[in-house]
Amino acid sequence: MTKVDAALRESGEISMAVVAITLTLISVYAPFAFVKGTIGQLFIEIEIVILTTL
Repeated sequence: MTKVDAALRESGEISMAVVAITLTLISVYAPFAFVKGTIGQLFIEIEIVILTTL
């Protein structure tokens, strides 16, 4: 097995884990976009950074 074949095989194995982690983070931090008031202003910067780094 070549290095390219091995890399493709292993990337297929971890793809579902990456998708699951991404969806979990989005589902946790996305509701903060709808929070109003002072708390909403405090969390919006954190949420934008987290969601854009995904």
